[in-house]
Amino acid sequence: MQVRVKVQESDTITIGFQQGGASVLENGLPHVACAFARILELKVPLDSVGVLDGGGVRFQCSVWQGGLPVDAVPQQGWLELKTTDVAKLG
Repeated sequence: MQVRVKVQESDTITIGFQQGGASVLENGLPHVACAFARILELKVPLDSVGVLDGGGVRFQCSVWQGGLPVDAVPQQGWLELKTTDVAKLG
């Protein structure tokens, strides 16, 4: 099984699962990391996908098995999250 994540209009990040964890298999972005126990966590530096402070980020996530898509979130379009404006925090 694999999870594929697309952040903004960047390259797709492909994550593979093995006993007790997960690892990034394919990735065209720098400094991407993942972790998995019960919840899949993905670290993507926002500046590497062109997100400015406070600009918001959007992404898609899909589950693949045997080379075919099994499920996707969202089914159509993008999930959108607000990001923090670091300059306003100080």
